[in-house]
Amino acid sequence: ADLKLRRALPQTGSLSVHDLHAACAQLSIEVPLLAAHQLKGMLRTRNERGAPAALSEQQALLQGAQLRNAEWAVGVCVYSGNETRLGRSRRPPGAKRSEVDGTIDRISAGVFVCQAVLAGALGWQGNAWAAENQEEAWYLRFDIGQSSRLDSLYHRAVIPLRFLLLMSTMIPLSIQVTMDTCKWLYS
Repeated sequence: ADLKLRRALPQTGSLSVHDLHAACAQLSIEVPLLAAHQLKGMLRTRNERGAPAALSEQQALLQGAQLRNAEWAVGVCVYSGNETRLGRSRRPPGAKRSEVDGTIDRISAGVFVCQAVLAGALGWQGNAWAAENQEEAWYLRFDIGQSSRLDSLYHRAVIPLRFLLLMSTMIPLSIQVTMDTCKWLYS
């Protein structure tokens, strides 16, 4: 509850509604600020010869405020919708995930990194073995399609990719389905 005292400007506080309507000429307010309880603006009246009246948070009622100890008040809505502090501070809600989901994601990422490292190491070892034993292991046909440099790069990538495919069962796809089914049953 914001029980702060708000006051009208001295230049307009004693005017009637009709006189206030006739006296007000221009109201200028700065763009909305994210800082709480700050408002900067100027009110210029038609019959005023001096400096314009400065508006501050003393003359502002925030969204949802209740006016008490006053019979009536005249106001101007200066910020509405997404320009209000409430509208500007809105963010999309964060994804709700359980600790188990986060733990499984971290473990799966760690297992995948291990898979990639093992596939790279074993693939490098397999390519080295293929280069050394190409003559003796003629039945494996390592020499097919190695006419260009691009084909050679392709054949060097085949063995590591085969190792990655062979190790893909380290992270079963059914683990997430099993976890979601268990959550549904427990709820």
